[in-house]
Amino acid sequence: MADTFYSLGNHSELAVTAFDRMSMFSFQPRLIFSQFAERKSWNGQGTPEKGDAVTFTIHDSMNPSMDSLPETSDPDAKGFGNVQKTVNMAEKGGLLKLTSKLNFASWDNNTVKAIQNVGRNMGESFDLQARQAYDAQTGSDYNIYVGATSMVTVASDDTMTRSVVDQARAIMEARNVMGIDNVPDAVMSNNGGVEEYAVVMHPNVFYNLFTQTGTGSIQEIAKYANPKGFYNGERGTYNSMRILVTTNCKINYNQGVNVATSDINGAVAVGGTSLTVTSGTNFTGTGTVTITTGGSDYTYKVTAKATHVLTVDKIIDIDGIRQVASTGSGFVAIHDDADAVIEGVDVYTTYVLGYQAVAFGYQDRPNLVLTEGLDYLKRIKGVGWKGYYGFGELRVESLIKIHSASSQTISPL
Repeated sequence: MADTFYSLGNHSELAVTAFDRMSMFSFQPRLIFSQFAERKSWNGQGTPEKGDAVTFTIHDSMNPSMDSLPETSDPDAKGFGNVQKTVNMAEKGGLLKLTSKLNFASWDNNTVKAIQNVGRNMGESFDLQARQAYDAQTGSDYNIYVGATSMVTVASDDTMTRSVVDQARAIMEARNVMGIDNVPDAVMSNNGGVEEYAVVMHPNVFYNLFTQTGTGSIQEIAKYANPKGFYNGERGTYNSMRILVTTNCKINYNQGVNVATSDINGAVAVGGTSLTVTSGTNFTGTGTVTITTGGSDYTYKVTAKATHVLTVDKIIDIDGIRQVASTGSGFVAIHDDADAVIEGVDVYTTYVLGYQAVAFGYQDRPNLVLTEGLDYLKRIKGVGWKGYYGFGELRVESLIKIHSASSQTISPL
């Protein structure tokens, strides 16, 4: 007769699961925008000034001297003016709270992991705050719309090209804008006196530029590593333009040409299950949609959409716009009956900048804070970061923003 074995076949309840005791973090973008800011904190004597703002002074250049000096009299003095820009400062920060019970019951060192997580949050928040100063300039003299005249007229085929990058460089040179190598605390470079500007773009935009130019036009960083240094996120150079890539570039979801518009029916709150599209049959596949309700637009990213029915999943907040990262299909909405659903072209912002485009004023740079015993029984520990600082526009002529679509349709997670 067959032997009887003491095995998992009849004692599966005795098997245990082995856990990886090394916690892992989500992917994070590189920090790009803050590295190009002009910095100021002190009064020239090393003593921090008190206040809620930092003032930067820009002196006008003297008019060129073209006439001969008079032989018997002194020459007339030239004008010497200035303009001042103020950067407002505010307290900024973030906080996590850990309980003693969590630390007692967990195999992980939660305090260490919290410090690492808060540090990453501090860096990304700081970089996005810097980018807000870049986004503040909306004047027509400082914005280029690829193949269009405004944001709403950017079509799906209005993608980044070499000629648009060349146009931005020509504008910067015509304004006598100095290059980024003059920026304090950034990498210095020497390119024979030719001004080098930075181009900060989203990976989807870089895809189109690289596809058009190829390796013959964009010089890879390994080919100019000596004597030049690299900026964070640098991918290469084109026409003396240092190209940097980051997912922190602003994306104006659905703000280009409308692909489809339909009506929706129902009042679905967060945590609901579905939303019915009562007209239109274009909402299939993947991408983003915008719900217009009460004069406000709410944009949502979806991984799949069934015709007429959009399934609710979970809500997130990216760039101040409420969106959804969906594991199934659809999006979350808070709206009224008879609102409009719009599926449009996503418009990416690319930043071309030179010397002193933005300013950074500070009394207290962002730093980590660890607080023991936030409650009476000292069971709660605080791990956070804080700072007293601000970013602001400095030289408007040193920044041009290019708005384009992308043929690469992979959306951010």
